[in-house]
Amino acid sequence: MTTLKTYYKALFDFSDPNLFKISQTVIDDFTARKIVPDEIERKKLYSNKKSLSTPSATSNANTLTIPKRNTSKIPANFPIKPRGAASGTVTTPPSSAGLPIIGQTGTVIATAPVVPQPRVLVWQKPSLSQSDAQFVLAGTNGTGNLKLSQARFKVNGIVIDHNTYFRNQVFQSLNWARTKPTSATYEETICNFIITILGTSYGVQALKLSYDTVRISNQANTPSWLHWGNTLMSILQQINVTGRALNLYKVGQNFHIEIV
Repeated sequence: MTTLKTYYKALFDFSDPNLFKISQTVIDDFTARKIVPDEIERKKLYSNKKSLSTPSATSNANTLTIPKRNTSKIPANFPIKPRGAASGTVTTPPSSAGLPIIGQTGTVIATAPVVPQPRVLVWQKPSLSQSDAQFVLAGTNGTGNLKLSQARFKVNGIVIDHNTYFRNQVFQSLNWARTKPTSATYEETICNFIITILGTSYGVQALKLSYDTVRISNQANTPSWLHWGNTLMSILQQINVTGRALNLYKVGQNFHIEIV
């Protein structure tokens, strides 16, 4: 983001010498110099393909000098098309392409990368409980989280060990941190999830994941929790997805939650 702001600084602070404040004087001047055509000239220029490829002598004689400006190096976020690449080649992006990444408070913090990746099912909960779905009685607060339980999900024919599967396999590559000074076992991280609920896309949500071995007991409680965040809490409390299936997919380095 800093690189982008630096690259476009001259445009943001209006110091770019190629910027013109629109006024009637500027419009009249540009029209007189044939930089901007009037309606008659526009029709003459664009009436057919031949006129498009044949510039008029008048416009050649009245060109606008565009001064150079100092800019930063083009950010790596904008890859350059390789020379010799076939024109018209289109790569189909994933469903997250160009979608905004929304933080816990509902603020847009970034844009999802446009990188085609296969979608792999890494967990499924066949039937969400009312607690999972955050659909509670009026005046009652939801738990705010989804406990990542075993749900009889199998990987290569073997039922997962939910005590370690999510922290050490599914979300292992995330930047986990111990954020509670009073706890030596609690960890949390932020993960981007593409969210689709009953066929409606809600963009990419930046949601918190937490893990604490203290949650494990002889009753097989779940140490890994996904926290829905304010935006999805509000949505889920209006849409009853109790009994619906939740699928968790891995898409490259990102994740997709789909409730169907």
